[in-house]
Amino acid sequence: MGHDTGVPRHGQGHGALIGESLPIRAIRGVVKRAASVRAPVLIIGQEGVGKESVARSIHQSSDRCDEPFVVVDVATVAPELTMCDLSGREGVESTGSAQGLERCFAQADRGVIFLDNIEKMPMHLEAVLRRVLLEAAIRPLGSGKEVAIDVRVISAAQIDPAQLAREDRFRRRLYFWLSAVRIDVPPLRSRPEDIEPLVRHFFDALSSGKSLDSDALRALKGYRWPGNVRELRKVVEALSSAVQGDLIRLADLPEPIASATDSSPRPSPGDHTDGEGRDEAPRYR
Repeated sequence: MGHDTGVPRHGQGHGALIGESLPIRAIRGVVKRAASVRAPVLIIGQEGVGKESVARSIHQSSDRCDEPFVVVDVATVAPELTMCDLSGREGVESTGSAQGLERCFAQADRGVIFLDNIEKMPMHLEAVLRRVLLEAAIRPLGSGKEVAIDVRVISAAQIDPAQLAREDRFRRRLYFWLSAVRIDVPPLRSRPEDIEPLVRHFFDALSSGKSLDSDALRALKGYRWPGNVRELRKVVEALSSAVQGDLIRLADLPEPIASATDSSPRPSPGDHTDGEGRDEAPRYR
């Protein structure tokens, strides 16, 4: 498996850092500062806001950009399984849990490991993290000796671990180990001013030459986007394929997006876990 060494511009593949809202401008500044240090980073945000893209931006803007970026989705970890992935989301390997996690850290040596869904990590894996974070070491399978490693740890959560720690649902010490730098990515519906630059970015990435009329743009800004930036990207991709001509009008939008208005209520930018259920999937005409 190869290593991800491409250098993005503000994580533009996903669009997580595209926009001119105050929160996104602030996040770009934190990413720039985080890239220059080696402290652990915790990224918090709803599904689809682009947490992994933010992590990749930190990695690829740092002096570790030519070293591995290893993805571990701890939500998939069972007592018998750890998902370790060097290339992003393809070619996932399965290994024994604690030993498998240590193997992932070994593969990330001199680079970055991205621990996704950290709030769902099983308790029995905490010892592995503790050795890496506090002692910069792992204990390979079959060896009684610890081996020194140099790994930058970036983790992500959909639910704020600080709140979970206050409720005794997440280890307080683990939260403090992981959150030397904290980045909160707000949901897309709380920053409608980012919709237009995001749409323009996705159209440009597709080389579609398409644009939106004012009514279509107003509807996009009014929709609540339960799937966040990822959902917006998929909608733009679908419209680019389905609509004839260069101008996309309100009538071209799928429901329920077409009936949305920009007066729809929105949560505050800090609301990451409002418990909102998934809206009905858009239907394309």
